Amino acid sequence: MSLMRSEQSPHWPALRWLPPQLGVVATAASVLLLVLWLPPPLVLPALSFASFVAAGVVALIAWWSRTDHRAEGLTLWDLAGVFALLWIVAGMLSGPEQLVQWFGPVTAAR
Repeated sequence: MSLMRSEQSPHWPALRWLPPQLGVVATAASVLLLVLWLPPPLVLPALSFASFVAAGVVALIAWWSRTDHRAEGLTLWDLAGVFALLWIVAGMLSGPEQLVQWFGPVTAAR
């Protein structure tokens, strides 16, 4: 009898070998870069967009690798959920005036 791919390895292999501190450092570094490179009103919309893209990419990787969402420990599905939650919170905290400021030069050029 053959085992399903998810039964052979319930976690994506990279998550078992990477230390959890690496994820915290990578997230803090990316937020710091957003704060340093963008004007303050645009940080939340950019964080919302970046976390939306990250959630989609991580969810696609989890789906493609057939990661079991019921497995113990941190899975890729959990990580995609964290990025989706960050996307929603940053989107709710940013107002429409920040988006108008972000896309203002693009629409004014037309």
